[in-house]
Amino acid sequence: VRYEEALLSFLRIPAIFPMQRMYLPQALYGSARTYLGMQDLDRARRALKELSAQFPATPEAKSAPELSARIEKLASLRGESQPVKE
Repeated sequence: VRYEEALLSFLRIPAIFPMQRMYLPQALYGSARTYLGMQDLDRARRALKELSAQFPATPEAKSAPELSARIEKLASLRGESQPVKE
């Protein structure tokens, strides 16, 4: 899988379309999935947190808990503790 290429695609969206906020939920969700695939769990969590905070009513935000569960399952398998809630 070409995670780096996928991640660059998702991260370009805010830079190329800064005024087109309608693309940001997809970019945040996609970047979270990509970070998960790269096993960068902290960045995956941050992307989902930003998604849920900025775009709570979107389909992507409604799918975030399922992806978050996958992140925490992987963290548990790796013996990592869950992050402290802020």
